[in-house]
Amino acid sequence: MKEIQIIFSSETKVSDLDESEVCIDRAGFDFYDIADLKELTKQTTYLTDVIGVILDAEINLAKFNNKRGEPQTNINFTISDGKSKVKVTFWDGLAELFNESINEDFQWPLIIIIASGRVTEWHEVDVSNVGATTFYLNYDHYNVNHLRTMLKGPDFKEYPKSMVHFEPLQVLTIKQIKELGEDYIKKEVLCNVKVKNVMGHVSDILEQEDDNQFPKHLETIVDEHYRFQIQIQRGQNSKDPYIYVAKDMIKQYPSEVNSVDTDSN
Repeated sequence: MKEIQIIFSSETKVSDLDESEVCIDRAGFDFYDIADLKELTKQTTYLTDVIGVILDAEINLAKFNNKRGEPQTNINFTISDGKSKVKVTFWDGLAELFNESINEDFQWPLIIIIASGRVTEWHEVDVSNVGATTFYLNYDHYNVNHLRTMLKGPDFKEYPKSMVHFEPLQVLTIKQIKELGEDYIKKEVLCNVKVKNVMGHVSDILEQEDDNQFPKHLETIVDEHYRFQIQIQRGQNSKDPYIYVAKDMIKQYPSEVNSVDTDSN
């Protein structure tokens, strides 16, 4: 979002590295749970990163004169991580940039990462911006994908399900999925399972130097609990009328497994 200047001096050392030797994320974040933001209002030393789904159906840029008679702009919206929510206020240049960005052709609902935000409290906790603050909308990041999958489940409490951009997915058991009919062709559902076995043709999964070797890293999901996002597709014969395609999967941890019904697969 912002231009960054890196200054090299006579003391700077540069070494070439092969791409296979290093893997650098495009951006790194240290997320703070929304429910815990209040404790950051008691200090002014540290900024924080937060992630959440934007709850507002309409967001408008406000223009006004402040107490000194100077023109100013801000924009307000609310974000949620499914368990808690917090108000966000962007001011001036960042507010205008955000207002322009949300009018682009993004997938809804919007998921925002706020990097280096300032947490304050006046009547309520608020995340606002300073010079170092920036934001990312629908960023290609694991936490964004995880939150979007969570959003489609019934346990995401804060999102208003009546918004036109939202289409919740049902959480079904394996038995219930197998009983679905023609009405569910190309539709998606969620299913919580414990993976019992992984099988398939290597050529259908990954290119391997040894075509007879099954990818070992796929076996790591065996005996683990996952939530799968499954699309029902039409099969090629009457014997197998439906195909079940896993579009996404998220590992479930003990606290999540205990709170939902989980099949064994």
